[in-house]
Amino acid sequence: MTLYSASWCGWCAEAEKFFVDNNILFVKREINNPENLKLLQEDALASGYHGSINVVPIFVVGTQMIVGYDPVSVMAAVEKEILAKWMIINRR
Repeated sequence: MTLYSASWCGWCAEAEKFFVDNNILFVKREINNPENLKLLQEDALASGYHGSINVVPIFVVGTQMIVGYDPVSVMAAVEKEILAKWMIINRR
């Protein structure tokens, strides 16, 4: 999972704390970094997301993009990704 964030964003800090408190591994990318912004644009294209990417936080789980702090949607996407990987490994 990737968390696109900004140092000034309170919801980003809340999201990061949620992940740490729940032992969820994630990659944090600061949106102010031009390289990270390019990666975000690529993630948006790969996920088929056509909305604004000029907001934070943005979460990328597999090919799903979630905009805004929504831990329920993020956890559902994480569970879906885990199940999909399990099914591939077990060929179901």
